[in-house]
Amino acid sequence: MNKKKKDTPSKPQDLDSVMDSYWEKSGNPEVLARIAKEREDRAKAMVEKKAKAMDDVMDKYWADKKAKDEAPTDAADSILN
Repeated sequence: MNKKKKDTPSKPQDLDSVMDSYWEKSGNPEVLARIAKEREDRAKAMVEKKAKAMDDVMDKYWADKKAKDEAPTDAADSILN
């Protein structure tokens, strides 16, 4: 009773790829056009997500840098006192 489990996609992108491959076999031009559009939309969404993440990282960097630059240093404190 040793049954081998079929490999199933572990990531949503993998599942999308498997489903796209399945539907492409139909050869239906409408289906193929829809698949191409969905792939393009997924690619755009991924790029936008990565760009947003990069923007967030850079915003945090500049906020931290500004806070660090505005914070008084020990040398400045000793001169002012």
